[in-house]
Amino acid sequence: DVCSSDLRPATYLWSAMNRFVSPPRVLPLRAVLRMTQGLALMTRHGIPLPHALEVLAAQAREPRVREVVLGISQDLRDGIPLSAAFRARARLLPSYLPDLIFAAEESGALDDILARIGSQLEQEIALRRDLLSASLYPCFVCVASGTVGLLVLTFLVPAFRDLFAEFRSEEHTSE
Repeated sequence: DVCSSDLRPATYLWSAMNRFVSPPRVLPLRAVLRMTQGLALMTRHGIPLPHALEVLAAQAREPRVREVVLGISQDLRDGIPLSAAFRARARLLPSYLPDLIFAAEESGALDDILARIGSQLEQEIALRRDLLSASLYPCFVCVASGTVGLLVLTFLVPAFRDLFAEFRSEEHTSE
C-alpha cells in the first residue's frame, strides 16, 4: 500500500503501524470445534488431510476461518507437518491445540485425538456459556437495585421531604 495523495501522512502511518502491531483476533471456539470434529471424522474415513481441510474451508461461515483453514491446507501441500501448520497459527487457536496435534502425529492416533479435542472444546464452550449465564443474574440484580435506589432518591425522598415540611409548618402554627 502506497500512501495516496488523499490520505494524510499521519493517518497512513497509523494504519500501517496497526497492521503490524495489533495481534490478529483468536478464532471463535465454535469454528475451531467444527474444524476439529470435521477433521476427526474425515481422517477416520481415510480422506487426505489437505482435501479434508479444503472441504472444511468451503463449509466455513466466516471468511477469516476459511482463510486460516486454507492456509493450513496449503502448508500441508507444501510438505509442512500438520502440527507445524497449526503452530504457525498458534495466536489464532487455543494454546494447547498445536501440542496435542503434534502428539497425535507422533502416536499415529490423529483421528482419536482430534475427537478428544472436539469433546474438550465442547466442554469449554459449555463452561463459558454457563459462566456467562451465571454472571447475568447478579448483573441484573445490581442494575435493578441501582434503578430502584435511583427512583427512590428521585421521587420518594422529595415527596417525604415535602410531607415532613408540611408537618413542621403545622407544628409551628399550632404552637
